[in-house]
Amino acid sequence: MKKTLLITTIFLMTALLLTGCKSAEEKQTEKVMDKFEEVIDLQRKVVEGEISEEDATEIVEGLSEEFEEMSEMMEQDLVTGLPDWAKELGLTEPKGLELDQDLSSATSADSPNGSINSVTLVYTGDYETSMKEAEKIATTANIPLNKEFEMAKELQENLPEALRGSVDLEDIKGVVYTNYEMTTLNEVEYPISINVEEDGTLTISTYNQTQLLE
Repeated sequence: MKKTLLITTIFLMTALLLTGCKSAEEKQTEKVMDKFEEVIDLQRKVVEGEISEEDATEIVEGLSEEFEEMSEMMEQDLVTGLPDWAKELGLTEPKGLELDQDLSSATSADSPNGSINSVTLVYTGDYETSMKEAEKIATTANIPLNKEFEMAKELQENLPEALRGSVDLEDIKGVVYTNYEMTTLNEVEYPISINVEEDGTLTISTYNQTQLLE
């Protein structure tokens, strides 16, 4: 009876871990898959009698604790939007665009693995909507146009008509907003960038530079 209960417990752990592994596999989380193989191997040893019930019980208790920690980490890996600390910076989320969870990521200084506050949100949609939403987000957070981007646009717009045909200069599309310049990057605690690419992809990114350098 006790052995049957152990096997059932291990099976449930295996099923739950496999259910939560979809996002982990996509992100190539080797630690999760290694633990999954360990659970499978333990189940085999119990069934074949290669391990005592006492040892199996002790291992199951240890795996249960690790499973809880890994489940929390997998939930954290699933990015659904801006974390609270990013909202406190004045950042907001765009409307009318779709969040690409596979390309987005976030970490927290409060996590057990001792990471830093960082987030990158990638949204897809049509170009015009992304441009309008990027401007709204930047205005709300008081983030100006990136100086280098602004200079490149001005150079293109002010290029004499006589030179336009002789200079191979592609049209600059999209937009870049940042709260820093390359010369002042180290002075900003939370460097923030909001940019739109030619295909309409909008990316919001920031991280705690102080925590990173500690």
